[in-house]
Parts: sequence; structure tokens; C-alpha cells
Amino acid sequence: MYAIVDIETTGINHRYEKVTEIAIFVHDGTKVVEEFSTLINPERNIPAFITRLTGINDEMVANAPKFCEVAKRIVELTENRIFVAHNANFDYRFIREEFLQLGYEFKRETLCTVRTSRRFIPGKRSYSLGNLCQDLGIRVIDRHRAAGDALATVKLLELLLSKNGGKLNGSSQLLTVLPENVHPALDVSIINKLPHEPGIYYFLNEQGNIIYIGKGSDIHNCVISHFNKTTTKKALALKGQIADIGCDITGSELVAQLLQYYELTEHQPCFNRRPKAVTEDFNFGNDSFWIIDRGRHAEERSVIRVTNGQYSGFGFISIEIQVTDFETINDCVKSYPDSNEARYMIRNFIHTHPWIKVIRG
Repeated sequence: MYAIVDIETTGINHRYEKVTEIAIFVHDGTKVVEEFSTLINPERNIPAFITRLTGINDEMVANAPKFCEVAKRIVELTENRIFVAHNANFDYRFIREEFLQLGYEFKRETLCTVRTSRRFIPGKRSYSLGNLCQDLGIRVIDRHRAAGDALATVKLLELLLSKNGGKLNGSSQLLTVLPENVHPALDVSIINKLPHEPGIYYFLNEQGNIIYIGKGSDIHNCVISHFNKTTTKKALALKGQIADIGCDITGSELVAQLLQYYELTEHQPCFNRRPKAVTEDFNFGNDSFWIIDRGRHAEERSVIRVTNGQYSGFGFISIEIQVTDFETINDCVKSYPDSNEARYMIRNFIHTHPWIKVIRG
């Protein structure tokens, strides 16, 4: 059974934007047996350029249900079914993020019709949904609306099923490795239990020494990528020495960057390159502010502190704490040493994430 899904959103970053519309068509491999479609109130303004693309505006979603009000229905329609979407990572990550903010971990096998189309229908000029459907003679009604795009994906899925004997398998994104390809002391099941969350991860050798520290927006997938690298001697050497794996979830990608830099300077792992020095001087003058970002789970937020122009550390606060309660926030911040590199990371993050909350005081 398949659940073909399409969503519309307020933007492209699943960690900061919200779902505005969702459509789900349940397919038994032969035909659609159930369908669901609704606008969703994102509880924020929809940018004008998104309205121009989708036609969805603030007035349309004002009385629509919030995601939490349709969450149970989404679980029911996708449970024990393969999650199918065109560019599945986009839809899956948004929905997963919405559930994480509700304190629920949403996990499904996924099937991407972009990747599957490249495999079974090679040589097309474009694999975007609109262009691919046009080439294949699939009619798309209401392009850039959830139900219209989901129904087009249904037709595409049916074509792909016909090219593979009526069945397509999803991916659970679990790692399958042969025992001889990894260190004998490594318990491979550890890898599959790693979180799909931002943070840093540690590779340790048989003696328990840290030999590599990495960071990423998805710890699980980042670790898997190391075990899939077989093109360089260094990658093979690293993989062969990993006897244990640890990780720290940060929630915030900025916190992950800052924490990794600190840990690299502290441990100097043999398989990491030396952190690149930032030659240009970055400073905030005498400015003091706090950056409020995503926490490690739905009930908290991360806080990065800059005091009198210098980076002074980060921590985590409950979502119940007022962001203007500076005394409480400061008590939750753990001090870390200032550096030009840390200030560069902070300035660059604010520049590339203009929607991030910055509190001055």
C-alpha cells in the first residue's frame, strides 16, 4: 500500500517554515482507495511570493485547521504504507518536523518518484513534476496545489508500477553493511538508532579515543554517508577504525557548528582537518544579543549569547520561559570561549537566516 503525499508550505526550509496545505491519496497498487485534502493554518503570514506561486493566501487559511488538528488523520492514512512524493525528502522532512513540534516522531518508508523516474524512465529533459508529466502526457490540474500535484504523482506512480511488475519498494534509510566492511567491535544497530536531528557526532576507535567529529542537519544520514564513502584511502581507513559512535543532538544547526568547532579544538581528532582560520576580523562592536533557535525537542529552544560583541556560549531553555527574561536565560547558557571563527559563524548564520529571532537587551 502507498500513501501519495503532496504539501504546500510557507517556504523551503523545513526547520523554520510551515505547511499550508496537504493532500494524501491512499493507493493499493492498482487504484486509489482513499483520499484526504485540506488547507492548513500555518499560524503565520504567507509570503507574497508563495501566494503568487500557489494561490494560497492568509485569508484562505485563516479558518483552516491547524496541523495539530489533522495530525491524527495523517498518521492513520500513512501508517503501514509507503510514503510517496515527488522529491520525497522535501515533503517528508516538513511533515516530520511538524510532528516533532508536537512531540511525536513520524517515521515512514519513503519512495521518491523523482529518483524512481530517473531509473525507469531515463533520458528526460527534466524530472520536475510539471515537465515530466508534460512529456509523459499526464494531465496536471491545479499545479502547485496539494491535491492537483498529488493526483499527478498518483498517475506517475501507476506508470512506474507498470514498468516494474506492479510493485515498488520504499526505503527505510537504514544502513546495511557487511561485517567485514566495518570494525568487528562496532555494533551496526547503533547506526540505525541514530537520530534524524541536527547535531554533532563522534567516531571512536577501539581504545575509546575520538578519531573524528562531524556535524550536520541529520546525524543519522551524515553517519551513513561515511560508511558509503569508498573512493578515498582516508575514507576507507576511517571506516575501518570506527569501533563506537556517539552523538549530541543540538536542534539548532548554528549550535552544531559552534559545538563542533569547540570540540575539534579540544580533541584534535586525527581524521579531521584542522579548523580553517578566518583571516578577516569579525566583531559585533559592543552589541549584546541572544539568538533564539530550535531546541533539541519540541518543549525547548536553543539560545546563543553574544555579550559586548563577543560570543560567550549557548544553552537550552524551556519554551515556557519568556525570551525577555534575560536573567533566567543567562542562567541556562553554558560559557564557551570566544573566537573570531565563532563570531564569523554567528554573523553568517544571521545573514543566511534572516527570519531567525534575535533579542537585544
